[in-house]
Amino acid sequence: MLEEALRLARAQRAQAEADLVELASIPSVSSLQAHRDDCRRAAGWLAGRFRRLGLKTELVDVRPDGHPVLVGEWMGRKGRPTLTIYGHYDVQPADPLSEWVSPPFEPSRRDGFLYARGASDNKGQHLAAVKAVEYGLAAGGPPLNLRFLFEGEEEISGPSLGRFVRAHRRRLHTDYLFIGDGDFVAPGRPCLVTGMRGLLYTEIEATGAAADLHSGL
Repeated sequence: MLEEALRLARAQRAQAEADLVELASIPSVSSLQAHRDDCRRAAGWLAGRFRRLGLKTELVDVRPDGHPVLVGEWMGRKGRPTLTIYGHYDVQPADPLSEWVSPPFEPSRRDGFLYARGASDNKGQHLAAVKAVEYGLAAGGPPLNLRFLFEGEEEISGPSLGRFVRAHRRRLHTDYLFIGDGDFVAPGRPCLVTGMRGLLYTEIEATGAAADLHSGL
């Protein structure tokens, strides 16, 4: 199965790149209200790909003012482990625009690379996983069950995914979790991260003297 999946990946590389260009062209900036519909469009684009693959697909609005959580499942291996693949379809604002060589939402190929906002955080990574599943299914199906769990609030630390997971924790039980949102320590040398830390944002205000003081004071 693996060799056939790899053969399909090589043969359909041009289409995979075209899909990435299409997805990266959607300005799904989660922090800006003006792009709220674009965030939903990106989620809908991915949901459409899931349905084409025969995955059981849900697009869930967890909060009235949030961005939807997307779930796609293929449970074709009863009794086998489940792998959950995480991704986020939202992106950071592209400011400052003057620093971009090409428009951030008009993907440009240069020197073998694709440049666009979100191409490497995180649309490129999770689309690679979607395409891998596509080729795996076409080659006879993977040896375990699969679930995609995508959100649209990663860049704004939004609560929708946390609420969704807590509300559906039994149904979302998984044996393995893959997050393709890491770094390369050098060209051609990706990191394999086996643990994640959380983030804590704080703002500290300090009030000092109105005039210079001796350091001992």
